[in-house]
Amino acid sequence: MEQASSNPLGCLSVSQREIANYMGVDPSVVSRNVHRAIELELLENDNPGQGRAAQLRLGRQELPTGSVLPVLE
Repeated sequence: MEQASSNPLGCLSVSQREIANYMGVDPSVVSRNVHRAIELELLENDNPGQGRAAQLRLGRQELPTGSVLPVLE
């Protein structure tokens, strides 16, 4: 992982696999939730394309004050 201090994992961008490992959940669960977060512009993928490892970072859309991300499925 690239070192930085822009998110809780301490990275500029993270892969879906890194998120799954960090959270201790199946990568398919992360994939479904990341796909929806990208649609909502909560996340952006700096390396889009089928079969390519996603490099995710915070998106343009901000959550309203006091709210949290949805619970994982």
